[in-house]
Amino acid sequence: MEIFRDIEMPEGLSASAWPTVVYTAPVTVEDASFQAVLDAMAKLRALEEPLAMILDLRNNNGITPVQRRMITSSMAEREGQSVRLLRGLALVFNSKLMASLLTAIFWVRKPPYEVKVCSDLDTAMAWAEERTTGRRPAVNH
Repeated sequence: MEIFRDIEMPEGLSASAWPTVVYTAPVTVEDASFQAVLDAMAKLRALEEPLAMILDLRNNNGITPVQRRMITSSMAEREGQSVRLLRGLALVFNSKLMASLLTAIFWVRKPPYEVKVCSDLDTAMAWAEERTTGRRPAVNH
């Protein structure tokens, strides 16, 4: 899309379903790569358009303590912007370890937006669509 031409999308980050942004985390992610994702997400929020984010963490082995600090710092720095623009964050994972890590992060810094835990990407996408459009997606039987 034309509005994204100046935003470098790190590996795993996609805005192809705009206004939903999806990050599919690899098995392991280096701190610098993780920071690049946070920076790109900040640039997407800087477009000043409502959006939803999906973090697909099903294949990820976990985040480092440094990455946990990066997340809480990013949340603190962009809280006002997130309140205005972020319609919700869907977390897709099937790991109890990841659930525990994210719960710990949210104890430190409670997000000012709705968070939904999903076990599959389709459910997360449908939820994000509802959050950004206000419409419930059609159910295929």
